[in-house]
Amino acid sequence: MAKNKLNEQLDSAIEEWTDAAVIELKNHGKTIADKAIQNVSKKVQEKFINQIEDEALKQAASGTLKKLSSVDGLIGAFNSIQGNSGLLHQTCGEIGRDIEKFIGGKLTRADLMESMAKQAEIYISEVVEKMATGAAAEFGNLAPVIGKLAGHIAGTLFREAVAPFINAARRAQMAREKYEQLHGLYEEAIAQAKIQRQKFIEAVSAIFEHQEQLIAESLDKLDAALSLNNHQEATVALNNIAIGIGGQELEVKSFDDFRDRIKNRKKLVM
Repeated sequence: MAKNKLNEQLDSAIEEWTDAAVIELKNHGKTIADKAIQNVSKKVQEKFINQIEDEALKQAASGTLKKLSSVDGLIGAFNSIQGNSGLLHQTCGEIGRDIEKFIGGKLTRADLMESMAKQAEIYISEVVEKMATGAAAEFGNLAPVIGKLAGHIAGTLFREAVAPFINAARRAQMAREKYEQLHGLYEEAIAQAKIQRQKFIEAVSAIFEHQEQLIAESLDKLDAALSLNNHQEATVALNNIAIGIGGQELEVKSFDDFRDRIKNRKKLVM
């Protein structure tokens, strides 16, 4: 019995500690969220509200912003909105259709991101407008104006936040399109280069093959001419060998030509 009671006490202590830990985590998360919201509120105050020239509207907008500058304030204002679920359902439906177009290849990734951002911006603007209008009810006729202002500000901030990602996607899309346009040209140029290279190899091979055959035949003729002491044929063979190895024709093309040059004491050029 004592052991069971000890276990019950231990379980109870663990449950209490768990509940306390959960509450602490929630409070910590709420503190972080409140701080983030307050940072945004400070930016809105400095960049937008402080620029309002009408003092009454400036004070009313500033007071409304303070009401919405916390998690509790935002939740309370959001819960007070009527018909928000319909707007959310419509927005999700339009985003879903865009996703289907993307999957079907009718939208690029950048177009999908831009469309989703636009739908989200509209939703955020309208929701924040309703929230701010409700929070500013105490200011009477200024409430709708404050709501419009808040919706515009929310949309602007969201657009600024997602713009870098959309721009990066656009740049990637443009780079891809440029690559696809040039890739075909590169492939064609490479193919043509390969064809020309092969033609060059074949042409050079044919030339060398012809020269090789000419030299081989001329050497055989030279051997035959020398063995028969045929100076005329030997000279022709030597001339063909000179041509075959890429040189010029010999100035001495026959034995008679050689003998005439010796008699006339002309310089022999081989």
